[in-house]
Amino acid sequence: MHRQRVDGGAVRRDLRGERLSAFDSTLGWVHIVGGSAILVAMAIRVIARATRGRPPHDPDEPTWTYWLARVTHVLLYVTLLAMPAFGLLAWITGNETFADLHTLLWTPLLILVGVHVAGALVQHFWFRTDALRRMTTLRRETMIRINAAPGRSR
Repeated sequence: MHRQRVDGGAVRRDLRGERLSAFDSTLGWVHIVGGSAILVAMAIRVIARATRGRPPHDPDEPTWTYWLARVTHVLLYVTLLAMPAFGLLAWITGNETFADLHTLLWTPLLILVGVHVAGALVQHFWFRTDALRRMTTLRRETMIRINAAPGRSR
């Protein structure tokens, strides 16, 4: 997909100055809205993690798995905050450096997602923990909190 910039109004052009098709322009807007949603979701996730903590480490697992998970999560959080932030800054300012940083984070993001998925599968199949189930289901405590929220009618 071509990078976009605003050119004095409704006409959308890529960074080479060529006019974008309606399809490319629509894909660009979907990309911007999706990235902005990821940025907001990650900000909410970081706040929730800071205020509620993390699930406890299973004492039956080796210590190295705890540290690998911790490092992977920190890098995932940083990447999932930085990538859409750089993309948004590139779109707002038209700054090529922000656009390059946004693009540069794609490969590390894919690697981190791969490590995260592999870690979840290793925990599930090798260490036989319930970590994968906890990641893929809403826990009863979460549902109770959601249902007990102020202003929520049943």
